[in-house]
Amino acid sequence: MDKFDVTCPNCKTINKDLYLWETEGRFVCEHCGKETQIKRFERPNRIPLYSSEEILTKVFV
Repeated sequence: MDKFDVTCPNCKTINKDLYLWETEGRFVCEHCGKETQIKRFERPNRIPLYSSEEILTKVFV
């Protein structure tokens, strides 16, 4: 696992040795206590795949 040093966007304090992949980029600043999420580590939303039959049943029901 990689550890990262991140600067808090609120108070500009450097937070060291954070496991951002495990928390999807979320961390609580050690200085100001605010929770922040780094977009780079956020997992993308999955788009569901439907067959044409499933689409027809969802649209016309």
